[in-house]
Amino acid sequence: MSGLLDVENGGTGLVAALRALLEWPAQDRVPLVREVVAASDRLADAAGPHTAAYGAVVSMARHRADDLGLVASLLMRHRVLEAGTALYMPAGGLHAYVRGVGVEIMAATDNVLRAGLTTKEVNVPELLRITDPAVQVPVMDPSAVAGLSRTRVYDCPAEEFTLYRAQLTATPAPLVPSAGPRIVLRTAGAVQLRSPEGGTLSLQQGDSCFVPDSDRGVTVQGTGTLFAAGTGLAVHRP
Repeated sequence: MSGLLDVENGGTGLVAALRALLEWPAQDRVPLVREVVAASDRLADAAGPHTAAYGAVVSMARHRADDLGLVASLLMRHRVLEAGTALYMPAGGLHAYVRGVGVEIMAATDNVLRAGLTTKEVNVPELLRITDPAVQVPVMDPSAVAGLSRTRVYDCPAEEFTLYRAQLTATPAPLVPSAGPRIVLRTAGAVQLRSPEGGTLSLQQGDSCFVPDSDRGVTVQGTGTLFAAGTGLAVHRP
């Protein structure tokens, strides 16, 4: 779920609704959440544009019962991503991850705030101060990298990072990006990284490693899919 639903007047009504919800009297929160979950359970079986969102509330309630975040999720856009697609979340966007396996990459930050569905602190005043209901959250398909048919890039406006996805074969191929600090993640199978000097590193499913800028000319080979995160600076792009 990503960003508040689009509405007129810049989303001020939704921010007001979010404020009213997160400041709901403590003694009345559990009855409210239970009523919303029960209604979502009924509506999840009915055809309609929000059926999946109601189903998500019911699913999340199994893990976070009586959490106000369950109600807050109904103020957000519900999106189902196909394998290989991504979301770009600008600063100020409210979001929640419901289920599935994904690769998340973000800039270094010390201001992650939560609205619910967590055991960590919920700072309501600061959350409401920085939440931007006008934030657009595009779904992104990766684009081809010139000269590398098996490598694609999730190109976004962030200067801090860029994410690449490579389909590996037994034939060695250049690691992309080829320069800059990089984090390499193996999501399935096995992969081998090799330096021009002959050094090798093998990664199994779920393994990751850091490749410094000083290691250039690295090649990769194996099977399945490899993700590599680098900076978003143009100097480090292929």
